Amino acid sequence: MAILSANYVLEIFNLKKDWVKLSDWANIFYNSPISKNHKFKSKMKDIVESAEFKIILSKIDAKGPKDIAGDFVGFEKKYKFSSLGDEALYNAILNYKKVDDFDSIIKYSNALTSTYPKSNLVNDVIIILASLYEQIGNLEKSAEEYEKFVALNQNHKDVLIISEKSFLMRRALGDYSKALYDIDQQLFLAKSKGKKLEILLKKANYFFELGSYKSALIVYREVISESLPGSAFSIQSKFKAGVANLFSYKANEGIKLISEAELLYSKMENKDLIPVEVVLSAKFEVANLLFNRFSAVKLELPINKLKASLAKKLSLVNELKNRYIEVIEGGDITLVIASLYMIGQTYQLMSEALFNAPIPKGYTEEELKSYKSTLEEQAFPIEDKAVDAYERALKKAMEFGNYNVWVKKALT
Repeated sequence: MAILSANYVLEIFNLKKDWVKLSDWANIFYNSPISKNHKFKSKMKDIVESAEFKIILSKIDAKGPKDIAGDFVGFEKKYKFSSLGDEALYNAILNYKKVDDFDSIIKYSNALTSTYPKSNLVNDVIIILASLYEQIGNLEKSAEEYEKFVALNQNHKDVLIISEKSFLMRRALGDYSKALYDIDQQLFLAKSKGKKLEILLKKANYFFELGSYKSALIVYREVISESLPGSAFSIQSKFKAGVANLFSYKANEGIKLISEAELLYSKMENKDLIPVEVVLSAKFEVANLLFNRFSAVKLELPINKLKASLAKKLSLVNELKNRYIEVIEGGDITLVIASLYMIGQTYQLMSEALFNAPIPKGYTEEELKSYKSTLEEQAFPIEDKAVDAYERALKKAMEFGNYNVWVKKALT
């Protein structure tokens, strides 16, 4: 009968939402003789904790976020390992977020995950911590938290998105081994073939970015073999593999792959599936290969050899100009500036070759004067074109605020 009466009293205060009196009376009953009934005593304990938790919630509008956070922390300390302990710490964290109290957010986030590791709030807290570390520029800690989330939630719907965040952090930190580990994790977690190919291509591109062209080529070949011949994955991989071969001094293989990619790309209905920078970069590097051939042509005597080499060098100037203009028309600003610089280089080297052309023996003074005059008449306009190309490169850089390595070269 006493237990029934106690429950009746408590139900009245519960219906009235009078959490203070509910807590007070539950405490009274908890310490009364009727609590010899262990089940009743345990119930009173839960009611006290729940009521005190609700008391804090009822004061949210009246008190500031930091004070409320302190109340929740106090509740968790008072009722350690309570069924509401994790929720109390979580509410404290959310209120500390409102006032940007980063130290407290970190402290109580770590407290929640270590004290209540099985709480369903752990995942949310890990993401809060990861985002906070990212916000304050601690990329190492941010990556660790994102990786912790991935390890605990391999079947989570957003696990690949979260893993990508940790990869980007590792990449920014230059932590290559852990960045590659994150990519391999994504490959393991990816469900569809299309997603796996996307991640494989990212891995190849990352090797390429690191200058590890041999490793990049291995993965590009894997993408090509696993994807349909005319697919965006295959075409993009051929473009990139072609450039990787060029950088690995395998010119013939590189040009062959790029030519195949260009043919397939020309037949694509939706060219937006391939980043334009990939296509333009391949064209740019093929042009640079031709530039190396151009640079290697020397003006040498005897006079018939000089005329032949001059004609060849001048024809290469026109071909190079056309190739770089094709890249410029693609509109990628970095490659626009790079191509303008290379056009300037082409004209500059051509004009220098003319100014410094060898002088045939046996010329009279008049013939020598005529010979030099003829060369200078060709060289000066070409030199002006070089200056114009460099100036255009600098103007583009200023227009778009894109001050890259090519701008530095143009200035020197």
